[in-house]
Amino acid sequence: MLYEVNQYAFDLINKANNPVENTSISILFDSKDIEIESVIYDPLRVLDSKSAGDLLSTWLEQPSLKDLTGTKLKDEVTNLGILENESLHKLERKGFINCIRQIDEQNDHSEALWETLGEILAFTPIGDENITELKNEAKFLTFLSSFLTSAFQRKRSDDEDFVSVIDPSYFKNSLEDCLSDPIRLEHFQRMIKHKCLTWAEFYAIKLLWNNAPDLLIERVENEAKCLDVEFSITETIRLSLLGQIINEISLSHQFNQISGSQQEALLNSSLSFIKWLGWNILKQTLIVRNDLKSINQQVSNFNSGEQFQFYGWILNQIPKSDENEKFLGEIISELHDSLPQDINSTDLKSLVNTLKGHMHQLGWIEVWQFNDIINPLLNSSRAKYDDACNIWLKDLIDYFPRGRNTGLPCSVCRAISG
Repeated sequence: MLYEVNQYAFDLINKANNPVENTSISILFDSKDIEIESVIYDPLRVLDSKSAGDLLSTWLEQPSLKDLTGTKLKDEVTNLGILENESLHKLERKGFINCIRQIDEQNDHSEALWETLGEILAFTPIGDENITELKNEAKFLTFLSSFLTSAFQRKRSDDEDFVSVIDPSYFKNSLEDCLSDPIRLEHFQRMIKHKCLTWAEFYAIKLLWNNAPDLLIERVENEAKCLDVEFSITETIRLSLLGQIINEISLSHQFNQISGSQQEALLNSSLSFIKWLGWNILKQTLIVRNDLKSINQQVSNFNSGEQFQFYGWILNQIPKSDENEKFLGEIISELHDSLPQDINSTDLKSLVNTLKGHMHQLGWIEVWQFNDIINPLLNSSRAKYDDACNIWLKDLIDYFPRGRNTGLPCSVCRAISG
C-alpha cells in the first residue's frame, strides 16, 4: 500500500509539471467502496450467559433474576436500578462472597460460572477493589489456582495476530543476569488487560496475588519450566498470563502496596527473575525509610552470596552525596560483614560484577566504589591482589577490539596521549 501511495503522489507531480488537456486525476481508491466489518464490543454481552441471572440473583438476593438471560435479564436489572450507563451498580462484597461459595473445584460447571463472574466483575466497582475477605476462602483460592493451571494450557486463537507479550528470556536469567540488566520493575507496568486473556483469567491473577501470592508464584515457577529462551508463537497465551502476573506485581510496587506475604513469596522463589522482583521491593523500602533495620530480617534469610550481591547492587543504585554519606557507610559495613573472611576469586568477581551493574565495564564504576568497597578488602588481606588484577586485566583486554589492524578506541587513545 505504501508503494502505491508513493507512486500515486509521483504521478500527480508529473501531471502537474506536464499538463495535458482533458486529463483528470485518477482515483487510487474510493473509501466509500471499502467494506470493513466493524466489531463493536458489547459490555453487556455477559447478560446473555445462561448463568448470569442465577449469579446476579445470588449476589443481589433478588429471586426475580433467577433463570433470566438476555433481554429479559437486562430489562429486569434496569427496572431494579442496577444497570446504569452499561455498568452494574449496587453489587456489594457480601454478595460476591456468596457467589464464589457456589463455585466448587470438583464441579464441572465451576469454570463456566467463574468466566461469567469475571465478566461481571469487569463492569462493577468491586473489580477494582482489594477484596481482603477472600483470604479466608481457601477453597475458592485453590480453585483459582487450578483455573489458572488450565488457562496456561489454553491454545492461541487465530485472530490474535498482534499481541504484545513478555520476553521469555527473563524467566531463564540467572540472578547475576537480572542484576546487570538495565530493565527496571516499572517497565513491566501495563494498566490494561492483555488482549488475548479473558476477564476471568485477569481477575484470577489479581485475586490470587492479593490473597494467596504463594499459590500464584508457584504457578509462575511451574510454567517457566516449560518456556524456551526464544519466543514461540505457540506460547502466546502462557506468556500473556505470565506478563499479566508480572504487571500486577509491578503495579503493587508502584503504588507501594506490597504486603508482607507478597514480599515473602517473591523473595523465597526458586526463580531468579521473581527473586529479583522481591529485591526491588526491598530496595524501595530501604530508600524510602533510609534505615537498614527495615530490611535486616529479610536479608538475613539470604545465603551469604546473595547477601553481598544484594548490598553491592544497592550501592550501585544509590549515587553518593554529602546527605547520604553516613547511610552509604552503613550499607558498606553490612556488605563487608556479609562477605567471607577470606574472599576467593569467584566471590570477588561476583561482587565486582554486581558493582558494575548494567554498565558491564569497570571503567564506569565510580571511583568511590573502588576506594570505599574494594580497596579496604585488599588492604586487610581479605581479598587477594592477584585476583583483583586478573579481573581488571580481563576487563581491560575485553575493552580492546578483536583482530588485527584495529585501532585503539578513541577514549583509550586520548588517555594514552594525555
